[in-house]
Amino acid sequence: MTEKIIVTSALPYANGPIHFGHIVGAYLPADIFVRYQRMRGEDVHFVCGTDEHGVAITLKAEQAGQSYPDYVDHWHREIGRILDSIGIEFDLFSGTAAHHNPFHAELAQGFFLDLMRNGYLEQRTEEQFYSATLGRFLPDRYVEGTCYKCNSPNARGDECPSCGSWLDAKQLIDPRSTLDGSTPVLRETRHWYLKLDQIRDEWLAEWFTAKTAEWKVNVRHFVASALDDLRARPITRDLPWGVPLPGEFAEAGKVLYVWFEAPIGYLSISKQYWNGQGQPERFEQLWKDPATKLYHFLGKDNITFHAVVFPAMLWGTKAGWVVPTNVPANEFFNLEGKKFNTSKGWYIPESSISGRFPVDGLRYALATMMPETADSDWSWREFQARINDDLADNLGNFVARTLRFAERFLDGAIPDLGPLLPQDRELLDAGAAAAEEIGAHLASFYTPLS
Repeated sequence: MTEKIIVTSALPYANGPIHFGHIVGAYLPADIFVRYQRMRGEDVHFVCGTDEHGVAITLKAEQAGQSYPDYVDHWHREIGRILDSIGIEFDLFSGTAAHHNPFHAELAQGFFLDLMRNGYLEQRTEEQFYSATLGRFLPDRYVEGTCYKCNSPNARGDECPSCGSWLDAKQLIDPRSTLDGSTPVLRETRHWYLKLDQIRDEWLAEWFTAKTAEWKVNVRHFVASALDDLRARPITRDLPWGVPLPGEFAEAGKVLYVWFEAPIGYLSISKQYWNGQGQPERFEQLWKDPATKLYHFLGKDNITFHAVVFPAMLWGTKAGWVVPTNVPANEFFNLEGKKFNTSKGWYIPESSISGRFPVDGLRYALATMMPETADSDWSWREFQARINDDLADNLGNFVARTLRFAERFLDGAIPDLGPLLPQDRELLDAGAAAAEEIGAHLASFYTPLS
């Protein structure tokens, strides 16, 4: 019986180019998995798009002197071009801003209302950093400082890029404004909170326990640690750009927090696709069928959002949405032992590689380097070896010798098969067994090349 499968890749921020760390971590493995499942005849729906709201966007747009829509348009096109160049084939690559996706805001607001109706939201007064010099609140990435968990000096107000921890900006050591370098002060503001701890106690912990035999070890450990310290988190922010709060809850200058509304983009992009296909009913037929399997491909820095927060949101609406079947997160793909970092120039531009090598060879080489169980590293020498040794010398020479043999001894034609000898059957059986073994690896989110 054909399986219904939804596959997503983490939404890339529309605030800069994606690099090979992103491609190897979230996009290439998802595309390989989708191609394999479609070869098996499964009903696979594959969506992605740019994450177009949040502080990372507003901050960079303001620094560039561009409007928010113009800024995200540029990076939406550029990221889409890069993914096309590597052969990533989504059903639809869209975005979360209203001018790209007419369904996103309504769906995100619907989540807010459903969670409110079910008692999982509450309003709290909190202290947030405020710039006295600029007269504005400084949410999340508008503040940087030293991480209070790992002592990295470049932690952001929402998370630490070094240790991957989800942070409370108020606890940063030596906080500073990213706009002008000044020391911010704390000022009270009111925000809506999602009671993640309540959802954990009612459902999430039990659901996760049932997944322990299926999920990757790195994901299980990350989620188990996050559940221990899970608490209510704010889902609104003081920003001029984003999804406004719905109806009676609307408030000038308040929008839904990007970590809350961004993963809803998987649903809104899916809805946009099926409406564009003239089959709007297919959206809920997929997303509300308990038999549908949902897989999120991403890097380990996104595990908390996809394996803890988003399942809690989906279940908390009580609207019948499917929850993730698996979250096959990869480790980091590094450059000479350090994380790729486009803002600091520590990355290899995609244009320096993808335009110079055939895409299939590039995909193969990258697949051999996938950080599926541990961090891995980009190496030009390794890239050269995979192309020259594996593809040109081994596979290429094998094919060339076979063709020369056929030309020399068989008049350049493939003869009729004829009766099979025992050794022929043994060889065919070995080939079938190898195909089954490779399929089992791919179905378990491991590429047999890495």
